[in-house]
Amino acid sequence: MATEANNQGLSYGVGKINAKGAFTAEITIAPRVGLEDIWQGQYGGAQVMGKRPGMYIKYLPTKYHPVNGDMLTGGCYLFDTSDNAKGYEDWTTNEFEVGEPKTTYWKQPLFKHVDSFVWNVIGAHNFTPVEDHGIGRFQRWTYHHVGVEAILKQLYPVLKDAAERRGAGSFWLLHRPEDKMIAVHMSFPKPEDGDHEAMREEVEDIAREGSVADVFPD
Repeated sequence: MATEANNQGLSYGVGKINAKGAFTAEITIAPRVGLEDIWQGQYGGAQVMGKRPGMYIKYLPTKYHPVNGDMLTGGCYLFDTSDNAKGYEDWTTNEFEVGEPKTTYWKQPLFKHVDSFVWNVIGAHNFTPVEDHGIGRFQRWTYHHVGVEAILKQLYPVLKDAAERRGAGSFWLLHRPEDKMIAVHMSFPKPEDGDHEAMREEVEDIAREGSVADVFPD
């Protein structure tokens, strides 16, 4: 998972992150596209995208689907305000163009399918310095209850503590009330032995860990 921090007024130290908005994108890469093609196709765009107003940090995870082998990638972005997160979604969807011939970012041929969302940030916290974050875990759920925002604010300290006990380097709790969705993003350190096999085993271990969603009421 690539990580890029942007010094735009928010602290990168350990502790509370004063972010109010988030944007996430889940991307399935088109078949028979290699890592080099993705890197060349996305690198230039990523340099521009990372300088948008109010962006605190972006995490760029990549993995392969365990059954069909599809490459899955995307991004998890924190912003200082909800308006800046919404502005980022609008700009990447309707204005920012890449490639030849030009196409808007999320419509480029590299991408087979994209799901993207803007979120309210209930809370976000760094347990360890950003430079130590190497593996990401993102989960989202739908719900059918009412008054969920207030419930999430009450549960946030409990969920944050649960994430820290699991060894997370950071924790975000996100809410999208218009779609009745909740999401959690956590980062974890890379293994000290940084070879591919050690990384694969660490990713699988993190995936097997129980979800902090166990704290949510039924």
